[in-house]
Amino acid sequence: MEARIAALEEERSFYVEQLQRARADFDNFRKRTNSERAREQRRTRVEILRALLPIYDGLQQALQSRDAAPESAILGAGATPAAEAPLREGVRMLAEKFGRVLELYSIDAIGEVGEPFDPSWHEAVIQEESSTVPEGHVLAVLETGYRCGEDLLRPARVKVAKAPGAGGAGHPNGLAGPATEDVSGADGRK
Repeated sequence: MEARIAALEEERSFYVEQLQRARADFDNFRKRTNSERAREQRRTRVEILRALLPIYDGLQQALQSRDAAPESAILGAGATPAAEAPLREGVRMLAEKFGRVLELYSIDAIGEVGEPFDPSWHEAVIQEESSTVPEGHVLAVLETGYRCGEDLLRPARVKVAKAPGAGGAGHPNGLAGPATEDVSGADGRK
């Protein structure tokens, strides 16, 4: 009888150990699956946001150009200012709503004049001599960049200052050339 009890206890221990291993395997599988799902959702969100940024840029450009354009430029020569006012207001409202959506998803604009050039967040498009902005700093933002946390949605396309007469020496990317130089493709993005 004792031999039977010992055999049953050994069998029970075996099944308990198997159950514990199965639980651990399942728990690891669940964690791995959740992690992969979160990573895929993040990647998809970044792709969608990247696709929407040109639309936001268009709205911003429309708002900036509306002040520079004559009233009849939007609807044509025969349009009255009263006819264009609702369209202009609609564009303004859409841009504001879009901006709130970007804020909701913690999308931050990047690229400000005077900040140090950072190839992780900026794409250097042009270098230009400047006596007012320190060398290796952003002289002008040609296209605003955006990020979502640490994910770069789009780098800021910038003009980078270099010292007068420097000929490119000392630029963050080691670029050389005349006073104004096109440096497309030397961005060092993530």
